[in-house]
Amino acid sequence: MYGTDIGFIEHLLNHPLLASYPLAILDCDYAKAPEYPCPAAPDDARDAVDYVFRNPRLYDLNKVTLGGFSAGANLAMGLSVDLGNQSHKGVSPYGDGKSHPIHAVIAFYPVAKWVSERVDVPVPPGPQTWPGIPLPKEVTDIFDDSYWFSPVLNDPPTAEEDRARVKAWMQMPLYSPACADSKDFPRYIELVSCEYDHLSIEGEKLREVLSKDKTKQVYGRRIDGVGHSWDLVTAPGQTGYKERCEMYDIAARIIAHVGGIEVEI
Repeated sequence: MYGTDIGFIEHLLNHPLLASYPLAILDCDYAKAPEYPCPAAPDDARDAVDYVFRNPRLYDLNKVTLGGFSAGANLAMGLSVDLGNQSHKGVSPYGDGKSHPIHAVIAFYPVAKWVSERVDVPVPPGPQTWPGIPLPKEVTDIFDDSYWFSPVLNDPPTAEEDRARVKAWMQMPLYSPACADSKDFPRYIELVSCEYDHLSIEGEKLREVLSKDKTKQVYGRRIDGVGHSWDLVTAPGQTGYKERCEMYDIAARIIAHVGGIEVEI
């Protein structure tokens, strides 16, 4: 898991389906921009997967699931499609080199696509009464610039070349998973987005594409009346809490199903 909160992990560990299951959760941190711009974070995410697959005595490599929240969800999805593409080409460094090494991906409000134009989504007027974080475009523009700037002086030598580099990288499925072919995704996918979060625009477009692929099973939905990271702040009886429990439960069921437990998702 990348960018995960303790509440989600507690939910998994205490879920009836997983209470007696030999579940190993790696809650992985990663390098943050602007001190460490892209590709530092994806490289860290790959290092975590490398560690798992180099230790088959510790982990069951036939039951690996990736997941994350927000930027961490982008890392989980991007890495899963990159590994899927390698497996379809027969060059995956894991397993037999041909089968998708990741069996499921769980993504809460991910950055699905960097190359799209960011627009603000409508939110209720007046003081905020809904759970979650407002993400106005002027804020995410700062995030984008931090993530993609070149930290090396004069490399590339011109601003035009640097913009060309960033534009090309933004279109790579490793960084923009919505640019991937649906066949490169794992079989099981949970995608959760939020109504008052502009990231939901590309997230829901991606859901539509994946849902048309009959080889994939896509779960989750857009949660209405909430903003980015709503699940971290909502409480029993408040807006979004029921949906939080529902989405967390789907994640637990996917993990259990991938692990061989007979359960409907």
